[in-house]
Formats: sequence, C-alpha cells, structure tokens
Amino acid sequence: MFFHSTSNGKRAVAYYRHSAEDKQENSVPLQRDLAHQFALKNNIEIIHEEADEGKSGLLGPEARPGFKRLFENWIENPKAPHFDLVLTRHEDRWGRFQNPNEASYHEYRCNKQGKRVVYIESGIPEEGQEFGYNLAHNVKQQMAAEKSRQLSREVFRGCMNIAKQGFSTGGIACYGMARLLLDIEKKPVGVLKKREHKAISNARVTFTPANDETTEAVKKIFDLFATEEKTLHSIAEHLNSKKIPAPNGKTWNEGKILRILKNETYIGTLNYNKTSGKLKQRKRNNPRSEWVIVQNAFPNIIKKEVFYRTQELISLIKRKIKQSNNIKRVHRFVKKELQSYFLDNKQIDEDDVFIALREFPIVYSVPYSHSQSKTSFWCFISKHKLHRYKNIIGISISKDARNPIDKVFVIPTDEFGDMNFHIFSENDEEYSRYYVESDKVEKVFHDMTLQVQQSINSTLV
Repeated sequence: MFFHSTSNGKRAVAYYRHSAEDKQENSVPLQRDLAHQFALKNNIEIIHEEADEGKSGLLGPEARPGFKRLFENWIENPKAPHFDLVLTRHEDRWGRFQNPNEASYHEYRCNKQGKRVVYIESGIPEEGQEFGYNLAHNVKQQMAAEKSRQLSREVFRGCMNIAKQGFSTGGIACYGMARLLLDIEKKPVGVLKKREHKAISNARVTFTPANDETTEAVKKIFDLFATEEKTLHSIAEHLNSKKIPAPNGKTWNEGKILRILKNETYIGTLNYNKTSGKLKQRKRNNPRSEWVIVQNAFPNIIKKEVFYRTQELISLIKRKIKQSNNIKRVHRFVKKELQSYFLDNKQIDEDDVFIALREFPIVYSVPYSHSQSKTSFWCFISKHKLHRYKNIIGISISKDARNPIDKVFVIPTDEFGDMNFHIFSENDEEYSRYYVESDKVEKVFHDMTLQVQQSINSTLV
C-alpha cells in the first residue's frame, strides 16, 4: 500500500491495526484518513503503509504480518528508501502488550535505526516538553495493556454465564458431535457447518450427536474397551484397518483413543474453564474445582454406566502401569545391590553371578488399600521355577524414590499354591510370620544366597 505527497519535509511509514473486538472508529480506513490529515498538517510525506486487519494487539511481531513487514522490509532494512518517522494512531494500535517494556522495546528498535515513532493522537512534542510527553506516553501504554485485561475479564464473565446455562461458548465440536444452533427462544434451528457461525448475537449454540461415521466410531471405541476389554493399541489398529478417519483426519493411535474415552462430552456433560490462557499467555490446566460442569446439557452418545466403567478401567490400567514402572525401578536397584553383595562377600562364584541374579527367589508388590478402610494389602506373584526353594523373599515397594524398599517378607513357597500368587493384609496372622525386622534383613539374604549357590551347584552337577 503506497501513498505519495509532494511534501519537502520529513518522510514517514505508517502502520494501522484493527482487531475483531475493536469498534468501527478504529477501522483501518479511518486510521489511514487520520494519518494523511496529520501528515498534511505537519509537512510529512507518507511513502509506505502497512496494516494488520483482524489481529489482536496482544500478538507480537511474528503473529502480525504487517507489523513484521514494517520492521523487516523498512525499519531494519538498510536497502529501504530513507524515511524519518513511523506513524500510528495511538499506543494501543502499536500494541496492547501486557508487558509495557515490550512496546518500548519495539520503539527502541526504531530509534536504533534512526526512526522515531509518532503517535498521531498525541502529536509531536515541542522542544522542552519531552518529559511530559514521555510521561503521558508511558501512562497510555499501561492503559492500552489494562484495556485488554479489562476486556478479557468481561469476555470471561460472559462466557462463564453462557457455560453455566449449558451452552457452547465457542470453538469446534469434538469428534462424533456437531454444533446445533438454537434461536432466541432456545429452539433448534439446524446444525452448523464447519467454520459456520451464528448470525444473531443472542442466539445460542449447543452440541448434538453428529449421527455419522464419527459418532459410530465413538460408540465402537467404548464398546471395544469397556465391553470387550480390548487394549488401546488393538482398538487403534481395528479403526485403522476399517479406514475410519481419526479426529485430525489421519490415523488412530493410543493417545487419540484415550482422549475419546476420557471425554465427558459423550455423556452429555458440558465442561468449561478446564484450561486458562488469557491474554495470549501460556495455557495451563485448571483444577476440576474451577471448572463449570453442567450435566445433561445435550444428548449423549454413550450411556453413563458405560462411561464410568470405562474410567474405572482406565484408572486400573494407569495404576498397573505405575506399579509396573515402580517394580522395574526397584528390581534394578535390588539387582545392583545383590550383585555387589555377591562379589563383596564371595558367597557366589564370580562365574555364577549372572545365573544367581536370574534365579534368585524374589518377588515384588506395591501395597494397596480398599476404599472402605486404610488397611494395606499385598499381592505377590511368583514364577513356577522359584518353587524349588522353600521360601521366597517378598519386597514391598515404597512410594519414596529415595527409600524404594518399604518392607521385606519371607513367604513359604507352598503359600502361593497352583495359581502362583498370594494375598495377605497387615491385619492377617500371616503378616507377623512373614515380616522381617530391619536388623534381620541381611541374614535373610545371606541364607537365601547360600540356597541359590547350592541350587546352581546341583544343577551344574
């Protein structure tokens, strides 16, 4: 965009910005008219113009193409035609940066190249008035930032009220669902297409099952997981084999399946304020206590009993994974300690250390408690090959990473039975028989090491 005058005074490049929430008096054509009037009055020639339509003042240069071109092609481009000034209507057109230092930084970039930023509504200060001008300028920068904060609070309060009524506050429908437009009397008008918006401000939007292949895919995912107890991986493979597109139009994976299974939208529940990211700040997750939760806000795809069973299964899987990871971590720790013990005490021949570590009769369990009581239970699972020993050492795993071993038990092998597992609680009589006091743990491992060496020797013979 170019505009030329026949001025013999200073030369300038102008910048205009208008965002979606701005009123009409901030439109780009009006800003351009003001800039031209100001230039004519002050004997300034505007040699180039840049503008950003529909861009928030909270955005930095990388997200505002016009602002970016202003610096790259003109202000910081040594090959650009000579000019002296950068004209913009007001501090909030330059940007509503939440950190005023950012606005000043971009001004500094201009000053560094010998260009001065002039705000049309403030004018050019006369000699000797720079202090007052700069003071007012700093205040206006703060006001520009505060204006965005105030607008953000008003928009958030409005969205909260809409959400509490069970209506959508914006955005797209999740996979399997569609956006349903309601008139001012909250009666259905029709399903909105992708990127289609309501035309009347006091109309409302809710959700409804899309009743297409995506809806059927959601039902199938829950059925395979909650009823047939298929793994996330096998469900993803099944959908991919049927060439059913995933939410992004690509292939399914375990993460996408899990997000479907955890989404309360499918039981007709609307959740709002799950995350915060106001004023272009980094998004963070809010605690559930801060959410707006409206049950039965719209028709469901999945029955609640199926959904809740699904959440129980997911919780069980996560618990098993966590326990498995803890057991692997403690197993590596114990294996390392045993190896050092074998070598330091020379109880196991050096050539037999690897065999001894593999054959050592030791099992692990993460303690758990029933919801009705705080009593701890342990479930130890053994391998059949360990049953040649009279006893098996059971290690209870602590949640404390610095002290991973909580308790040590010596469990008679025949207690595991044909199913190779044994469960007991701290209130059971067996607990006192199995439990090993801390000062006797080393002797237990010493005696067991002797048995392991004897077993290895008998096998070699």
